[in-house]
Amino acid sequence: MSFEFNEIPGKEPSLDEINKLGKEISIHFKSLKKKKKAEKKIWKKHFGGDRWTDEEMEATTKRQNK
Repeated sequence: MSFEFNEIPGKEPSLDEINKLGKEISIHFKSLKKKKKAEKKIWKKHFGGDRWTDEEMEATTKRQNK
């Protein structure tokens, strides 16, 4: 998803354009949050535990490889 102003050189973006962009961004982030929450539920249902983050996976792999 790309966000952009209809820019005209030397013209400030209007307040309406800024508000519209803000709404698009907040809707985008809300949907990302819902998606992540849904993935976590599915993970829990299938594997009976919390889903690990990439950082946790890396840390565990490093410990196991020592």
